[in-house]
Amino acid sequence: MRLLVRRVLAKFISDSTKKKLKKWEFKGKQRLVKILPVLKEENLRKLLGETLGISKGDHVFVHASISLLNTDLSSEKIFYIIQDIVGSEGSISVPCFPRMSSKQFMNSKKKFDVLNSPSGMGGFSEYVRKREDAIRSFHPTKSIASVGLTRELLEGHNLCEYPFGHGTPYHKMLSLQPKVVGIGVPMSYLSFVHIAEDMEPASFPVKVNESKKYNKLCLDECGKEIEVSSYVHDMGVVVKANPEKYVRNNLNEKYWKSSKWYMSPFFVVNGLELTEQIKKDSINGITIYQ
Repeated sequence: MRLLVRRVLAKFISDSTKKKLKKWEFKGKQRLVKILPVLKEENLRKLLGETLGISKGDHVFVHASISLLNTDLSSEKIFYIIQDIVGSEGSISVPCFPRMSSKQFMNSKKKFDVLNSPSGMGGFSEYVRKREDAIRSFHPTKSIASVGLTRELLEGHNLCEYPFGHGTPYHKMLSLQPKVVGIGVPMSYLSFVHIAEDMEPASFPVKVNESKKYNKLCLDECGKEIEVSSYVHDMGVVVKANPEKYVRNNLNEKYWKSSKWYMSPFFVVNGLELTEQIKKDSINGITIYQ
């Protein structure tokens, strides 16, 4: 219902009003979660390990909103809890997208600096990005920061016209059976749903990207200027996506789980199985946009 109301309102209000409403909604959630029981380390370990099934050797891609949890745990502490669970053979990766939309960022005068451009995806993402042992993929709008993945897996992102498609870190991660994890966020944050779309954009039943590519001047790890060309999402289409509904209705339950710490949502989804299911369903015109 909340998504339906948001879509209806979006047709009648300005972008500035949308931002104000989104900010108001976020602050309202922050105030609400602060009256809930405190999430302690033992609670988080049980949620991630026992409830969601994260274990040794897992490669996790984490969407997190620590500010929407009533907890004293810092991003650093949460990182080490996850790292202790997945062990040295696992990895922790996060999205490091800009705070604005991809189109807005590509049209802005800001250069993308792979070493210094901040993540707009929350404090946990920014913490991982800034770690000395983290590697960041070189893409202006859909970069990944990771501790544990190889440089080979993350390299070449700037050469991919479709940011989630063939040759991208997202595509290459599928061979590792990644688990997409949500901490304090619902499955509407499930960015892995876009991999299948970008892998076969010509045959996918919904045109999710704009027709033209955008160019952005970027700085690589050596400070060298490189122009990157990339397609961007058509926000008029992507705003209609409902990943959570799709997962609940279409993905086998053995490949995903959801839970809550009172009102704060948690989830895990098998990234490979999700991608394969979206590819199969797309043949029959079934997508996350229905």
